[in-house]
Amino acid sequence: MKVKLFKGKNNHNTLNMERLLKIENASFQQKENIILTDVNLEVYRNDFIYIIGKVGTGKTTIFQSIYGSLPYKQGSIIFDGAEVKQTKKKNMYLHRRKIGMIFQDFHLLDDRTVAQNLEFVLRATGWTNKQTIANHINMTLEWCDIKHLGQKYSNELSGGEKNLASIARAIINNPKLIIADEPTQNLDPETAIKQMQLLNRINQDGTAIIMATHNHNIIDMFPKETYECVNKTLVLR
Repeated sequence: MKVKLFKGKNNHNTLNMERLLKIENASFQQKENIILTDVNLEVYRNDFIYIIGKVGTGKTTIFQSIYGSLPYKQGSIIFDGAEVKQTKKKNMYLHRRKIGMIFQDFHLLDDRTVAQNLEFVLRATGWTNKQTIANHINMTLEWCDIKHLGQKYSNELSGGEKNLASIARAIINNPKLIIADEPTQNLDPETAIKQMQLLNRINQDGTAIIMATHNHNIIDMFPKETYECVNKTLVLR
């Protein structure tokens, strides 16, 4: 879907030095509870990083704040040159168009086909032309090798097929960043490996990926720069 520019993991010495995301001295909370403090993270265009940590240590909270669905009060999150918390609500769809989300439980709409799930994302992020939408959906399904699933409903899909559909949904807007929240948790080992191979392909085509995971087998098989949520902050491992 994109012209391949660079290969390799997190090599900031390549010609591509475009910083995509900068989290600086940020604190995150859920209701009245401080989850993380003094969080600092930089992500460049061709990066693929893991975030690990026990349940409840703040991985999903970071993701929600990057996406703009959870406010943060201290520090800054600058994505693609703009401070997330300064983005007006009416313009948030433009911010979210640049970010693809992959969830561990897929989050597919059961009353719609795979193609209609992709259409829902496009229309929610400002696409309006019917033919352009249809063409882009077909291209995305073909790129993910699931064109044969386009007219199937979520409850007709296997777990592996749902996973591929969720990846197609995440890349439908040609995002600059993909956030993957425990995407291999409900997959068998073979399907998890296929998913990682596809994510690596997406990353090599120029999309940055931040992935939360507990799957240490995957980390060993596909080594990346790894951060951990521990002691209420984020540290490089």
